[in-house]
Amino acid sequence: MRKPIFLPILLATILFSIPVSFIKTPVYGSEGINILVKQYEFVPNIIEVKRGVPVSLIFTNQYVTQNIIIDAFKITESVEKGVEKTISFTPDRTGEFEYFATDFPGFCHKGLRGKLIVTDQ
Repeated sequence: MRKPIFLPILLATILFSIPVSFIKTPVYGSEGINILVKQYEFVPNIIEVKRGVPVSLIFTNQYVTQNIIIDAFKITESVEKGVEKTISFTPDRTGEFEYFATDFPGFCHKGLRGKLIVTDQ
């Protein structure tokens, strides 16, 4: 008797075809959240944290030197290529906030944007 292989192949195809940038990260406490900076994307590009809980975003830059900007929390930090940079802060309000990168002041890369979701505790 033959075993059906259609379903496992279908599931594997679906799982491996989901772009990494659409995968949402879990909620972290005061642990660090690793973020890879690539040429046209952050991986992951959606981060969820809790209001009032200290967070450390650990950026590893594989592209050129970038300025990481989180306007809502008045954060601007330079991250050099090949260097890991930790940005720590405590979110003081809830909502969905954009973070992005620039390699020249005032010029944001298309697609090099992420979303920081801050929820109540």
